[in-house]
Amino acid sequence: MSSQSGGRTARWVLGRGSRRGTALAAVTAAAAVALAGVPVAAPARADVPIGEILGDVSTVTSYVKTAQSLYGLFNQYVLGNSPTTLDQIKALIVSSQQQIVTQIDAIATANVNSEAKQTVEQFENISSMTPDQLAAFVSLAVKTVEDAGSDLVAEKTAAAQDELGFDLNIVGPIALAASAKAGQATDILTTDIIQADKTVLQKLAPRCATFPIDLQDEGSVLSQGHCWNYHVAADFPTGHYAQVPENFALHDVGNNGFTVHGDYNGFDYTAPAVTDYSQAIAAAMADTSYPIAQVAILSLSPAVASQAPVSAITETLGGRQSVFGTSGFGGLWQGALVPNPAAGAGRYGIGWFPEFTGTPPQLKSVTSAQNSDGRAEVFALDRLGQIWHTWQTRPGDDTSWSLWANMSGNLTSVSVARNHNGTLQLFGSGPDGVTYTRSQILGGDYVDAQDFPTPAVDAWTDWTAMTDGWTSQDVAVTDLAGRIELFGIGADHAIWHREQQTWDATNPNTPGGWSSWSHVPAGPADARELAVAANAAGKIFLASIGSGDQVSDVLKIDDRGRDTDYTAWGHLSGPIHHLAMAGLTQAPGSIQLFGLNAAGDTFTDSVDGVATGSPAVPDTDTGWVKVSGELAPFPS
Repeated sequence: MSSQSGGRTARWVLGRGSRRGTALAAVTAAAAVALAGVPVAAPARADVPIGEILGDVSTVTSYVKTAQSLYGLFNQYVLGNSPTTLDQIKALIVSSQQQIVTQIDAIATANVNSEAKQTVEQFENISSMTPDQLAAFVSLAVKTVEDAGSDLVAEKTAAAQDELGFDLNIVGPIALAASAKAGQATDILTTDIIQADKTVLQKLAPRCATFPIDLQDEGSVLSQGHCWNYHVAADFPTGHYAQVPENFALHDVGNNGFTVHGDYNGFDYTAPAVTDYSQAIAAAMADTSYPIAQVAILSLSPAVASQAPVSAITETLGGRQSVFGTSGFGGLWQGALVPNPAAGAGRYGIGWFPEFTGTPPQLKSVTSAQNSDGRAEVFALDRLGQIWHTWQTRPGDDTSWSLWANMSGNLTSVSVARNHNGTLQLFGSGPDGVTYTRSQILGGDYVDAQDFPTPAVDAWTDWTAMTDGWTSQDVAVTDLAGRIELFGIGADHAIWHREQQTWDATNPNTPGGWSSWSHVPAGPADARELAVAANAAGKIFLASIGSGDQVSDVLKIDDRGRDTDYTAWGHLSGPIHHLAMAGLTQAPGSIQLFGLNAAGDTFTDSVDGVATGSPAVPDTDTGWVKVSGELAPFPS
């Protein structure tokens, strides 16, 4: 697993003089110059694209969703070659054609704009084109993509590169769909579009740095990461030692949603090595073609993450139990467990909240947990296996979710559990089959300094490989003793298990910290996906989805490292394609189940969390009940 780092430790020299006089006077003056010299609205300059879309956050945000839909529909069209899907692509283009053409006309960028305009205007007639007309149209569209890619490299101004990024991703889906309709292979064209979009990200990359919020006192200094795009003067802020107010509001400048602690000794300010500027980058680049290029890369690249698109939290959040799920198009939804009297006594449905705003595109897999101070936190993988997380800044308050932040690393599955000391620990399978883990740092930076150690959401240990064994999916749970237990699917499709042998053993390679992998006895030999939860009585309930979407289940009722720790395997009713579960707070011995069928329909079910019969097997489930909500996986 590669460790991505976008930050560095910086030492801003404030000057020599009295420890409280000359230095602070210089800082105050510099800050005044810096902030006074930065425009408070979008600057009206020739190097900033004008038009219907670029330069305005709301219209760019809307077009990001359009581009995601266009590329997603192309993926569907390649799979099914359905005229209906082609009509959907055409309808999306036609519905915003005037706005798109106005944007294309905004800045003349070599000959690409003329070609792009022709392509958009002619696409409306694709269904009635003769074979010769279609061949000519495909040539025009593909040439436009190729010209946009080459001009991106040659152009020197960011504004022209920004416009080319937009042109590329309005013509890109058209060229792909037209090529597929003409029966031509699209793999090389897809690769060209991905590479050109990577060039867009490289050319438009923002500048980022961490600045102090207040230097009035020596010692630990509250600081915050900021990024700004090419619209903003290159000398923002004037002098790296300038103070920048917390959550500084400025068009085309973004802030990290968390603060960190730098150091000030009266002369020098040392900025911490911030490695995550993803929140600041997203805000700074929101009115450019940068996020459009991001969604194109995500949509067109081969999927890496496995599809486990539903998760649940055992603890109550503000008096309710929550479930999270990714939608068919990769957005994130949160629902609350609510009584469902129509389905019978003690049955529950899901009341869904509005979709999360600012969700990274094409989320595929989600897991969730509650921090020890009550804040819920959600971790998710996008199609490429990139790791994102968002957290409540106030416990139980669903209006206080942070912006999404990107974590380093690349995984095919992700799971989370809470250590005895309250820190969350992440586990995931890498593309190489190795299990990786990292954990929150106890007492790490989070918002303001705390009087007592609190797990941080923004300060994490490095990833550590659990090098013994190969797994395609890992799921984690905290047992009654406060130790984390991990279950994984091995190369043999059987289920494996390992666990902490001491509390808070975050490094799996420390002697005596973790057990080795061992087979879960008598488990199914065709495991495709796992789900795990613990009830209030401390029993661990494990379920495995195998071939034909059949679900097998087992209870771990002891922890002595023996086969008799487990009951015999039973079966849940089905079929179920994806599964999440959590302890049911309303009935401490029970486990609440959340399932999706292959079509994405949502169901709830429950089990008593007890063993019955001889040999003992988990008690039968109460039966699946269909509830509102559709979380259908979007085709890869």
